[in-house]
Amino acid sequence: MCSTMLTICAGAAAHAQTMEVPVPPVRLALDERGANLATGGYQLQTNAVAIGTNDTGMAFSLTKSGLVWTQPWRYAVYYVTGGVEVVVGTTTLNFNLVSGAYVNQQATGETLTANPSGTAYTLTMRDGTIIYFDGSGGDPNAVAFHFYNKRAIAAANYILKPDGEKLTFRYKSLSYEGLQGWTSSLRVRSVTSSKGYMTKIEYVGSVFDNNWQKVAKVTLLNLGVDYCDPDADSCTGLTQTWPSMTFGESVAGAVTTRTETDTLGRVTTYTFDTTLRTTAIKRPSSATDNLVATSDATGKISSITANGVNWTYSWSLAAPNMTATITDPNGGQRVYVTDTTTKRVTSFRDELNRTTSYT
Repeated sequence: MCSTMLTICAGAAAHAQTMEVPVPPVRLALDERGANLATGGYQLQTNAVAIGTNDTGMAFSLTKSGLVWTQPWRYAVYYVTGGVEVVVGTTTLNFNLVSGAYVNQQATGETLTANPSGTAYTLTMRDGTIIYFDGSGGDPNAVAFHFYNKRAIAAANYILKPDGEKLTFRYKSLSYEGLQGWTSSLRVRSVTSSKGYMTKIEYVGSVFDNNWQKVAKVTLLNLGVDYCDPDADSCTGLTQTWPSMTFGESVAGAVTTRTETDTLGRVTTYTFDTTLRTTAIKRPSSATDNLVATSDATGKISSITANGVNWTYSWSLAAPNMTATITDPNGGQRVYVTDTTTKRVTSFRDELNRTTSYT
């Protein structure tokens, strides 16, 4: 893992302006329209930009879970009491440290090992994919290392897939005097595939604030045709237009609007309220919103209208179980019961009052 380091002098006040980005959940329980059955929130995923094929190419999209945006190349190890949590893109794996070995809390087959000093980790996925994490991308003089504004132990150096493809991560590191002392904050600059493709990520901010991790543009290119420096902030001297997505944001009173523009100039618009809850999505060439979401006072979805068709939602929490009752346009109801601890649906009752239980 390589990085370019930028050193600034910033006190605790600058550090306090940033928001820690929580790790994604271990799993997601979503309905067909994106309602989170464990929390009642709305799960938003932007359109994907892609290059190559499913087997050999690369793709990128942003995900908004609750109030937080994240991107698919967030791979890191974070310390938690009694073990670590490992973020693998849009999901998290939890491991307990037991007698010097890491035990998978999910019992889903992934394994984790660490070097004796605890500075490098190897995660082996169920399909044989190997992800190697270390701290080499940060400032060697730093006493704290942050990734997504959250103190981390290590970030992905590379991913090695069973077919031999290797994905190599490059980072930009910014160092500052934070609350924990001299601190190094990382963001992903590029991910390069041994099959010849690159994902290049550009950001809104260049100083350590909430724009430091906010994506402004992503470009996917074929390195066999055009070269791009993996450590540069952007690609220059390209001979052709490559698949890309550009993101913009504006605030007008109580409304926040984010736009997403693809290579062909097609614009998707996302609208949010003062608490940054998703309220509307408008697709390219549409004159009106394709999706409208409303929330109750607690932030849970109360209705979703998709292309003029409306579903209503009601929620009831009897810890640890969240019950979601969803009424369709014809008055039929589906009832989901989800364990809020494991994020698993434990029972489902359909419109004909037939119940299926899951263990």
